[in-house]
Order: sequence, then C-alpha cells, then structure tokens
Amino acid sequence: MDRNLKFIELSIKAHFEEYQALTGEIRLRLEAQHTLLNVTVILVGGGLAFLTTAINAGNFAILLFLPIIFLIIVWWYIAYQLMIGQVTRYVYGPLAHKVNSLLENHPDKDRLVWHWLSFQYKDFTARTKHIYFYNTVNLVKYTPWFIPSLLSVVAFLSLHDLYQRPWQSFEVILLITDGILWLMTFVALVFSLGWRPPKKKTHQDSSEDG
Repeated sequence: MDRNLKFIELSIKAHFEEYQALTGEIRLRLEAQHTLLNVTVILVGGGLAFLTTAINAGNFAILLFLPIIFLIIVWWYIAYQLMIGQVTRYVYGPLAHKVNSLLENHPDKDRLVWHWLSFQYKDFTARTKHIYFYNTVNLVKYTPWFIPSLLSVVAFLSLHDLYQRPWQSFEVILLITDGILWLMTFVALVFSLGWRPPKKKTHQDSSEDG
C-alpha cells in the first residue's frame, strides 16, 4: 500500500509540474497577444499623421494596404489563440482526468482540490454547445483590427468616388485581396477557434479503454 501511495504521489507531482509548465506557456502567449494589441494601438495612433499627408497628396491607395497589415496581425493573434486553446483543452480535459483518476485511489482524496479542473472543463463545454454561435460572439475581441481595416476601405471608396478618379489595376487587386483576407479571417475565427464539445464516446473507444 505504501508503495502504491508513493507512486500516486510521484505521479501527481509530475502532473502538477506539467500543469505549471503548460499554464506558463499560456501566460507567455497571452502576453504576446497583449503586445500585438499594443502594437496595433501604436500603428493606429502614429499612422494617422502619415495617412493624412498621403491622402492630401492624392495617394488614396495607401488606405488599401491597411487591411492587409491589420489582418496579418490578426492571423498572428490567431496562431497564439489556437495554441492557447489546445493547451487549455489538454489541461482541463486529459490532464485533469489523469490526476483525478489517481486521486480516486488516494486516502486523502477528499482534501485534494484537482477536481475543479474537470468541473471547469465539463461546465465550459456544456455552455459552448453551440460553438459557432460562441465563436461569432467572440469576434468582438477582434474589433481593434476589424474596424480600422473596414473603415480604411470605406474611406478609400468614398475618396475615390468623390474625386472621380479612374480605377487602377493595382487598386482593384488590392481591394480584392482585402476582401479575400477579411473573408478568410472571419471564417477562421468562426469555425476554427474556441472550445469544442467533447467527442461522443463510440463503442470502439469504450473497447480500447477496457
């Protein structure tokens, strides 16, 4: 019994160290996302004077480059978010399950607190059953990039119409590129991010567990 208890305690310690390492990875990526947001604020604030000068000189096409810049930052942000989601699902799902399974055989299981991880996982997946609706609502997080990118296109079209300038080939290409990037970003955010409800256990999975 003492040998089995020692194994349980060493296993829990190893899993806890894994938990600390993974949560550290999450914090690093959250800090990187915060940095991207700060860079965006600097771009918006510092770029206004440059844009004003360019527009006064008649260089309206510069406005069509802004969505590309902002959406590249969004994709960078998405890469961090995907990793955060993967790590979080592992911590709250498989890792918590392994620890809780060990605690079931621990004599002091009522005094140990790792069960809250499983509770968080089950509670969150239950609340995000309609995952696509959840991700669509979550788009609010990306307004610092979406709004300036859309406003820059609207401003370009308004100025282009106001001065009745002929369309240039590169302007059409940039406008189409902006539209494709925006659509790809929207689809990625709605269908690729966020939590997934746990997969229903099949008969084959049950047999493998046995």
